[in-house]
Amino acid sequence: MNERNLIDALVGRAAADAKRFREQNGDAEPNERWLDNSYTAALPLAKDQSGYDPGLGPHPHLFEIYRGEVARLLGIAVPREATELDRAQGDELVQEPTRGEG
Repeated sequence: MNERNLIDALVGRAAADAKRFREQNGDAEPNERWLDNSYTAALPLAKDQSGYDPGLGPHPHLFEIYRGEVARLLGIAVPREATELDRAQGDELVQEPTRGEG
């Protein structure tokens, strides 16, 4: 078993995740947090399916493959990488008070 088998399994997981995302969210686009969480869940499943474990580590090249495949299947641009400010804010929208309030 090798990394190619793992990549094939990960691409299969990306296809299933993209399909589920579209069914649940219509035409919305996934944010970086959704991609991170989905990849985190998909990687162990792909490892089990492929019988290949690349060992400990973040494996950014595998994340980029997963992320790119999800974007391709959803017909969107590859989402930008979250900034430190996004992470600090929990990738959530923050509503500013209307001028004259507060």
